[in-house]
Amino acid sequence: MDDYPQIAAHFQNTLDVIMSSVDEIAEPLSLAASVITAALLEDRKLLVCGEGPDAALARLLAGNLLGYTADERPALPAMALDGGLDDPGDTANSGVARQVSALGQPADILFCIASGVPGTGLARAVQSARQRQLGVILLSGAELGEVRPVLLGDDIRITVPSVERDVVVELSTMAINTLSELIELHVFGFER
Repeated sequence: MDDYPQIAAHFQNTLDVIMSSVDEIAEPLSLAASVITAALLEDRKLLVCGEGPDAALARLLAGNLLGYTADERPALPAMALDGGLDDPGDTANSGVARQVSALGQPADILFCIASGVPGTGLARAVQSARQRQLGVILLSGAELGEVRPVLLGDDIRITVPSVERDVVVELSTMAINTLSELIELHVFGFER
């Protein structure tokens, strides 16, 4: 079986979405880098969360900022929250929301990642961030799901213009790596 046409079509589709989304993603990505940089320079921290498979993307962003790269530089305070602690029987809270309540301090930043339709756990995390006076940044696909009602006008939304989850994951990964590079540039004055 020749898989080349399928592979080439997938790569081409992703490249097309990348090229068409740069203009839409660039400004909020730059704004997010500036807001996160300002918080880090004021001794605040970045809490990162994602539901299900997006927890891996949360770990990627936190790991990038902690300095798990080849470059020698001080670690930046970032923590991936573990969404696996959610209790399905707990209708009042979620594991991530509890972590935000326990760890978040005023002027920290909560960075939420949702490659699929955001669920109630992410919405509860945002509500906990509000109660603790954290800034909120959301990296997501075009659908907002349960998080739509809890977003405010001053929240930063980085929207990947797709509803195809695999494309959203691929572009979210690129956005996270770009965001990490921008933060390093702003904080340390060098590029990778």
